Amino acid sequence: MLSQLTASPRLSDRMDATGGRPTGFDYLRFGLATLVICFHAIITCYGPEVQRDITSSFPGVAWNLILPMFFALSGFLVAGSLERQKSIAVFLGLRVFRIFPALAMDTLVCALLLGPLLTTLPLADYLSHPQFHAYFQNILGIIHFELPGVFDSNPSHKVNGQLWTIPVELECYIVLGVLGLLGLRRYRRVMLLIFCALLAYSQAKIQLRGEDAHLGRVLLLCFCSGVSFYQFREFIRLNAVAALVALAAAVACLAYPKAGYFMALPATYVTVYLGLLNPRKSTFLESGDYSYGIFLYGYPLQQVVVQLVPFGREWYGNLLLSIPLALLFAMASWHLVEKRVMAHKAVLFTLHQGWTTLLERLKSSGPSRIG
Repeated sequence: MLSQLTASPRLSDRMDATGGRPTGFDYLRFGLATLVICFHAIITCYGPEVQRDITSSFPGVAWNLILPMFFALSGFLVAGSLERQKSIAVFLGLRVFRIFPALAMDTLVCALLLGPLLTTLPLADYLSHPQFHAYFQNILGIIHFELPGVFDSNPSHKVNGQLWTIPVELECYIVLGVLGLLGLRRYRRVMLLIFCALLAYSQAKIQLRGEDAHLGRVLLLCFCSGVSFYQFREFIRLNAVAALVALAAAVACLAYPKAGYFMALPATYVTVYLGLLNPRKSTFLESGDYSYGIFLYGYPLQQVVVQLVPFGREWYGNLLLSIPLALLFAMASWHLVEKRVMAHKAVLFTLHQGWTTLLERLKSSGPSRIG
């Protein structure tokens, strides 16, 4: 196996062969977003207790791979974005363009469309309720899950239960941006050392305090692992057998919570292996990146289906109805909001160039001298 592994292509080889745009990541993003909806069919139809029971069983523990793979994928791709940008401000600006406009629209749709239609409160009481006003903080990434009188009779009362990952994702971008601002992106060994230190510290807390792995910290480590994989892409080789071994190792870490943080490395290997595959891109995926919209609208639409459609209160009925609905909303989000916003990303480069030119002029003029 060792000889097969050393003869396998490197990550960098696969990226060069695909022009830096392997289609596997497009399929993986879409697939993981759809699996998030599948996973949430448990909690929306049967409640959080049933979800905990299923995900704590050995077969069900594999569900917990979805979000770590999402964050590993994000770390790998965002590290490439950071490397391509000469300015940390532009890098962070691109993240803002990608995250917040669609999140704002999702918040408005839930608060101003779904809420008034589905609340059990009189409309005036709904609109004047403090919970309604607080919900708009979601636009800023300050997450609130419930709206007054909405989904109160459902097994889960949350409107956007999946949004708890948004602050974790923003934390990842901020940490990476700060490290880049400090110049550490040019010193990948230092970045790797920081990741290893964070992994060791997190695992030591488990051993010393006897606690299980915290999912938010697992996601942060998976993101950092994805960044490290990208930075050391010319040393890491892709091999199908190694990917299967890594998948088994990741599931084993999930099954044993006290080893949960170690899961970051094998989960990242599986993610990058699948992402760097390069199948022919379908016409549907060519038309847009719908993964973020599926993630945003899946949960609230599943809740709508549970409340309004008896058939949708079983997991199979819920998926049959909610996945097409989520896809329709995601397509609208991409073509009406996300695509239009990203079309103006050149503004960030223009602003950066203008600011750089201004600083250079001020520096070249220097302080005026007398005599």
